[in-house]
Amino acid sequence: MSGGISTNTGFSLNGPVIYPNSKEKPQSVQSSESSEEASESSLKATRNTAAASSSTSANQAQAANQADAAQSSAAQSRRMSEGDISDQLLKMGYPTTAENRHLASQMTQYGVPLSQENFQAVLEQIKGRSGQENIEASVVSLLKGLTGLGRSVDILAPFFANQVSLDATTSQLVRALRQFQAHLSHPLRGFDMAMLTQLSSIMGSLVDDLKRFQTLLAKASGQHNADSLTRTVLALSQFLNGIEQRLLMQEQPKQSSVHQDLKDLKQSGYDFLNAQLVQSVLSQSNQSKYPIQNDQFFYWSLPNPMHSNRDVDVLLRKSPSEPDQLDVKRTRLIVQLETPDLGEITVTIDILNDVVWYTVNANKKETKAALLSVRDTLAKQLKAAKYNLRGFSMTDQRVDIKTLLLPRANLDDVVRIEVEA
Repeated sequence: MSGGISTNTGFSLNGPVIYPNSKEKPQSVQSSESSEEASESSLKATRNTAAASSSTSANQAQAANQADAAQSSAAQSRRMSEGDISDQLLKMGYPTTAENRHLASQMTQYGVPLSQENFQAVLEQIKGRSGQENIEASVVSLLKGLTGLGRSVDILAPFFANQVSLDATTSQLVRALRQFQAHLSHPLRGFDMAMLTQLSSIMGSLVDDLKRFQTLLAKASGQHNADSLTRTVLALSQFLNGIEQRLLMQEQPKQSSVHQDLKDLKQSGYDFLNAQLVQSVLSQSNQSKYPIQNDQFFYWSLPNPMHSNRDVDVLLRKSPSEPDQLDVKRTRLIVQLETPDLGEITVTIDILNDVVWYTVNANKKETKAALLSVRDTLAKQLKAAKYNLRGFSMTDQRVDIKTLLLPRANLDDVVRIEVEA
């Protein structure tokens, strides 16, 4: 670049992105194909669960080709290097420490523009926290538009540490409720016995509801039942705070079994609430203007009645034109579960109007054979529901729910654009 000409740099994940000197929003190269045509084309052309990742690779390859074609006297592009991240940090006024380079790399891989404002926001989020799970939770909080809400980091961090199991947290809450409930059959100084009896009854009903929730036997749908349970547990947690304050006012020893079981119950309640809230946070649409993949999903996690401490993960693709809405006539449903006998099973259902395609992944040969044997029965059931089964196939490509939900780019696929002002 010639002397006296200022340049700005940008990192692109899904096509060349130009950062001009003005304060206008970055411009991205768009395909001439309409979003509706692209969505329909994707559904028709993709019949296996590797579709999302292969689509991402295709977009990144296209981005590289576009970037190569964009080279001229006004703009030059090339593959980004680790040195580019260090250069960008220096331009933003941050030291190029290993920690800062790693944080900047994580932001770039998740599609968060590496600007001074964004970098400072993530630094504020992780202040006082350590560990890779907190870094990813902070970056994704920003990606979801939750900047400044440190609570979101606490909610997301266990997810990235693979420590979130709705079934396990539900079981723990049931145990904690029963443990504290045992104290309520005896007089507690400062508490009316009638009130303790009523509280014990409420806890007993909550235990029953939680057990039904785990086995999916409630009349209401799992999601509706989860919402009701969340409100109940939240109200109980607030009530328990009042009980704890009264216990302390009555000079109950903090190390007493009553107080310890109360604290354990409160923590179990918080863990249950967080396991519910993480689904809401991850279902938020990404705010990045440079998406790594076009598909975004609603996410649910339900207790798995066929395998303790395992959940059933459900993804439902959002409408391409309205990211916070569902287009029931053009979508993709992904269900993943595991059982001791059948192993891990992932079913991907593509829906286009009244036509559906099934793609199944199973890690056991016997399971694949059993699933293939029910194809004709499935076709009849779908026809009764006014759907036509167009395809039913098996794939060996394992589906990574976390990768689909929160895709990350390889730094080798990121393109740096330099623009003359």
